[in-house]
Amino acid sequence: MAQAPRRNGIGSLDTTSAQPSGFQLAVPSMFDPDTSASGRPYEHDVMVHFDDGMPSYDFLPEAQGTANSLTSLDDLLNNEAFPEDILNFGVDFVFNSPNLFDAELQLPFSDQQDPPIGNVNSNELNVSRSGIATPGLKGKLNIVASAQAFKESLWLWTPEKGDHGALEQTHLSLPWNSMSTDDRNMSGPPPVSQRMNNVARGNVLAMVLRTCESAIYSHVVSNFPTAELLTKLVHNFITFHSRSELPFIHRSTIEIDKERPEFLSSMIAYGGAISREPEIRKLGYALQEAVRIALPTEFERDNRLTRELRGLQSFALQLEVGLWSGNRRKMEICESFAMPLVTMVRRAGRFQAPKVIEFPPQEGDAGEALESKWRNWVKQESFKRLALYLFYRDTRSSMSLLTQPLISYAELTVSPPCHKDLWEATTASQWKTVYLQQGRDGDSMPHPRRTFLEDIDYIFHNRDTLDVDASILLATAMVWPQLWQYREMVTSMKHSRSRDERHVSLVMTSRRQELTQMLERISMTARESHVDLCPAALLLHEQCSMHLCVSLEDVQLLAGKEGEEEARRIFPSMRAWADSAEARQALYHAGQILRAAKGYPRFMLRDASAITVYHASLTFWAYAVTCKNDVASSFVSPSTGASSAGSLDFVRLDGEDGPEVRRFLLLGRGIPCIQDEVQTGDALVMRDVPLNEPAELMRTTTRILQNKHERGGKSNPPLMENLSKLMHSLGTACLTRRPR
Repeated sequence: MAQAPRRNGIGSLDTTSAQPSGFQLAVPSMFDPDTSASGRPYEHDVMVHFDDGMPSYDFLPEAQGTANSLTSLDDLLNNEAFPEDILNFGVDFVFNSPNLFDAELQLPFSDQQDPPIGNVNSNELNVSRSGIATPGLKGKLNIVASAQAFKESLWLWTPEKGDHGALEQTHLSLPWNSMSTDDRNMSGPPPVSQRMNNVARGNVLAMVLRTCESAIYSHVVSNFPTAELLTKLVHNFITFHSRSELPFIHRSTIEIDKERPEFLSSMIAYGGAISREPEIRKLGYALQEAVRIALPTEFERDNRLTRELRGLQSFALQLEVGLWSGNRRKMEICESFAMPLVTMVRRAGRFQAPKVIEFPPQEGDAGEALESKWRNWVKQESFKRLALYLFYRDTRSSMSLLTQPLISYAELTVSPPCHKDLWEATTASQWKTVYLQQGRDGDSMPHPRRTFLEDIDYIFHNRDTLDVDASILLATAMVWPQLWQYREMVTSMKHSRSRDERHVSLVMTSRRQELTQMLERISMTARESHVDLCPAALLLHEQCSMHLCVSLEDVQLLAGKEGEEEARRIFPSMRAWADSAEARQALYHAGQILRAAKGYPRFMLRDASAITVYHASLTFWAYAVTCKNDVASSFVSPSTGASSAGSLDFVRLDGEDGPEVRRFLLLGRGIPCIQDEVQTGDALVMRDVPLNEPAELMRTTTRILQNKHERGGKSNPPLMENLSKLMHSLGTACLTRRPR
């Protein structure tokens, strides 16, 4: 029997006495994808000892037959097929490298390129470093590779000496030849006719300088963007915001020349962050950092700002920009600073129905009296929409980051948002006309009430006066805090040793049925009312349904989030899940998420919605890794482009519901697959990609994200770029053999 490895004084393994003899890999403590392009060696290396002789990187085509000659991770990482920074949502190099944006970011796949899948036959791949075998893992997944990549992921980021906000201050200026805003994603006439004057520009510049280091003053002042460019960025934001699921800033009452500099800067930052121009995008993120630093000072200078609409809206906008920036530092800071904003809105009583009765316009109202009523109504509706937006944002953040929600669904008792026609009225007279045509009589929502999730029929019965799409979206979001509680209960019950296990099982089953009925009631009531769910509501609905059937925390453990041993520990339970009807339900809802994502407007599939697509792909990936059934023998490779759904009885999970889907969900019959759209010449060809092809699955889901933006272009959001690379890495980490 081989002698067990001994631990040295600092807790690391001493492999000198372990058999078989291992080898050493130099692992960088901070993975910078840009270094692979420059060829520079990594500066901080940590030695990791592999003592089981595992051919950890045999899944790389270029490494086959040469694994024994590779002695450092630098050599492996210089290979383009190595999975880069798996689960690194934070494109830290996007902000910290001054020259990165000079080159276009390329997505990992092209239409003609086959994913690099190895043909691995090693008998040692299912053996852990401790020598314990993991039954069923052989030939499925290289856990060492995925676990190693997770060490440099978003979830495990550790601040280092060079991480601070001042790094972005050099991006607060633009050279004269970079003043273009060729944003094809924001087409059409300007949303407002106002333009920023030099006084407003000077106020923004003064606010920015108060957050900068003195050494950079002259550089920022001499190259700060012109009023014309800043106006275009404000228009860019307003156009995008008006198309969002839940707009909370009233477009027609924005007065650019009179607004607070923090509010103007937050709109400029948002408009720059969604730009397709790299230099302008860096400017937007740098302005977001300036607003984040400036706002607390203003709140301390005058505490009344914590109750003012513009101050709260500025706080919300800069948090939105940072949370979905793709930069790990920004995302963590904005996640942690969400609670102060929630507290200010909560203390102001904005989550509850207002006690002041709305005074509706009368036929005889005109002039200043009508203007005053309109602006008071806009202010009240804006506060209500801000509260609703914060709840929706909290839901999206919680679902994306798998964290505890901050806002209870039970405390949100405001009425649903008003009709779009009323909200988008550009003048007081137009507002009065729409108001009277709708037959409104002030705030007609019954009181007292808890949440409009409990009165879903009210939304459809009052579709002429309410924003139905936003209301359905919010009603669905109210299911998530309850679903999160259910998932926590499921997790705690796994580790409990209750004597009355049958009672616990009945309670959990009952709770799950209640949540399922909540979701079904929303969709069923919409169908009965002949209302189609908008893509955002459908995506959120299917996402909640998927979370009922799969634990994304366990899936990430399987992928190596907590290391190799945790991945092997969770594998048996995940394999049991893959053989259950619950897994088939999760796969179906993941497929419907892809279907909803395909219906998103161009350039709007970003932020949390893009992470939802990633979560769907992660569910497919977990099933492919853990499923016992092997359909490879009856599968014709999708690379041929030939559709064989009829002969192989493919079940298209991202298609419409039908008998074959019901048969798969209930009986497990059929070959689950998703559809891929490939350009062949001048025609689009649909092909079926079965779930036993992880790399093909990831390639297909990546293409869904690509199709909503410009493939391989500069316009792709940094977060989406990292998600694409992440899914590529997960696909190449799988060891499933391609059928011959």
